[in-house]
Parts: sequence; structure tokens; C-alpha cells
Amino acid sequence: MGRPSKKTRANFAFYDSIATRFDFCGSAVPVLEDSHGVSAVQAFGEIDNRGLEVPCREPVALRRVLLAKASLNWHIKQWGECVADYLLALIELQEDFPELPDWVWVSVKKRAYKLGWGEAALLRAKRIALDK
Repeated sequence: MGRPSKKTRANFAFYDSIATRFDFCGSAVPVLEDSHGVSAVQAFGEIDNRGLEVPCREPVALRRVLLAKASLNWHIKQWGECVADYLLALIELQEDFPELPDWVWVSVKKRAYKLGWGEAALLRAKRIALDK
């Protein structure tokens, strides 16, 4: 196992930076603890890039970052459903979470479109046009 890549270190730092706001995902986040294991960043890279769980000597940091990642993914799913059902406006979410990068909002939109977001408005517009 080599040194973590710049991308892995950047992803780890991002999830660590949002860990206080994103700390719920609905399930446990298992971590293999070992005082002789790899660093949290190295373990994160192995999990994120290869899907391999490796023993980690910094289990608290690794668990915090993995929980933040799982939590953000869970929130993206929930937000997409709420946007699709017109219960939340995307712009409001963006204002409430300005620290999140654009890829998060693209993911929320994709989820909402997959669930039919925009179709109801399109059907209403067609009905109105036919009534005229």
C-alpha cells in the first residue's frame, strides 16, 4: 500500500470538513481497528478506491469521514426525492449548504429527474395549452 493520492487526500479532507453537519446515514459504519494498521487517509483510500477494508490505527478519524460520506450520499438521495415531490426547492438547499460543491447539486438533480421531477409541471403546461 503506497502513499495516498492527492485526490484521496482531497476527498478525505472534504468529508472531514463536513463531518460535523453530516453525521447520520441510518446504519453502522464498521472500521477494522489495529494499532499497527494504516493511517485513516490510507484506509479511506483503500475503501473508496478498491472497496477493501484494511486495519486502521486511526479508527475514530476514519469512522468520522466514512460516516460523513455515507451521510452525504443518504442526504443526496433524500433531497432528490423531496425535490422531485416539490417538498423542497433546490435553491433553498443550496443556500442552506453553501459549503457543498456543485457535484452534490448535480447528483440531487439527477435523482429528482430519475423520480419524475419536472414531468408534473410539463403535463400541467400541456393541459393549459390544450384548454386554450
